Amino acid sequence: MVNQSTIRLIKTLGTHISITRICEILGISRTTYYRHLNKHEEYTLTEVENRIHQLCIENHFLYGYRKIHALLTENSLVKCSVSKVQRIMSRHGLGLLL
Repeated sequence: MVNQSTIRLIKTLGTHISITRICEILGISRTTYYRHLNKHEEYTLTEVENRIHQLCIENHFLYGYRKIHALLTENSLVKCSVSKVQRIMSRHGLGLLL
């Protein structure tokens, strides 16, 4: 398993030693390093994602995507489709918790 500290170590050492050699020493493939390098880039939530997350927290994760979409469109200027709200909630693991 490659974690963020491993990626930073390889980036730091990569200025002095080849990436191939570092990965060989650490026992990971170069492909794995580059896949995780792109995955661990800084990710910020969009305005819509941020608002959906806030609504889920405010409502104690009791509402599904349809109700969150209704709250989103009635309370704010943010406009998006129901399917987009569903995708965002699914991607971030938000929604009804039983």
